[in-house]
Amino acid sequence: MSNEIPKPSVPAPDILRCAYMEIVVTDLAKSREFYVDLLGLHVTEEDE
Repeated sequence: MSNEIPKPSVPAPDILRCAYMEIVVTDLAKSREFYVDLLGLHVTEEDE
Protein backbone atom coordinates (compact mmCIF):
# COMPACT_ATOMS: atom_id res chain seq x y z
CA MET A 1 0.00 0.00 0.00
CA SER A 2 1.40 3.37 -1.03
CA ASN A 3 1.17 6.51 1.12
CA GLU A 4 1.69 8.75 -1.91
CA ILE A 5 -0.84 11.57 -2.34
CA PRO A 6 -2.57 11.23 -5.73
CA LYS A 7 -2.03 14.03 -8.25
CA PRO A 8 -5.13 15.67 -9.78
CA SER A 9 -5.88 14.63 -13.34
CA VAL A 10 -7.46 17.97 -14.33
CA PRO A 11 -6.31 21.54 -13.65
CA ALA A 12 -7.88 23.52 -10.81
CA PRO A 13 -10.74 25.87 -11.84
CA ASP A 14 -10.18 29.60 -12.19
CA ILE A 15 -11.07 31.69 -9.15
CA LEU A 16 -14.41 33.44 -9.52
CA ARG A 17 -14.66 37.04 -8.34
CA CYS A 18 -17.57 39.42 -8.21
CA ALA A 19 -16.81 43.11 -8.72
CA TYR A 20 -20.30 44.42 -7.93
CA MET A 21 -23.43 43.05 -6.34
CA GLU A 22 -26.68 44.75 -5.36
CA ILE A 23 -29.02 42.90 -3.01
CA VAL A 24 -32.44 44.24 -2.00
CA VAL A 25 -33.79 42.70 1.21
CA THR A 26 -36.73 43.19 3.57
CA ASP A 27 -35.09 42.11 6.85
CA LEU A 28 -31.74 43.89 7.15
CA ALA A 29 -30.66 42.18 10.39
CA LYS A 30 -31.31 38.64 9.10
CA SER A 31 -29.74 39.44 5.74
CA ARG A 32 -26.60 40.89 7.37
CA GLU A 33 -26.34 37.79 9.56
CA PHE A 34 -26.44 35.56 6.48
CA TYR A 35 -24.33 37.50 3.97
CA VAL A 36 -21.74 39.00 6.36
CA ASP A 37 -21.50 36.54 9.24
CA LEU A 38 -22.07 33.29 7.35
CA LEU A 39 -20.79 33.95 3.82
CA GLY A 40 -18.13 36.50 4.76
CA LEU A 41 -19.18 39.22 2.31
CA HIS A 42 -18.34 42.87 3.05
CA VAL A 43 -20.95 45.65 3.19
CA THR A 44 -19.73 48.67 1.23
CA GLU A 45 -22.95 50.68 1.32
CA GLU A 46 -26.43 50.30 2.79
CA ASP A 47 -29.64 52.32 2.91
CA GLU A 48 -32.63 51.83 5.20
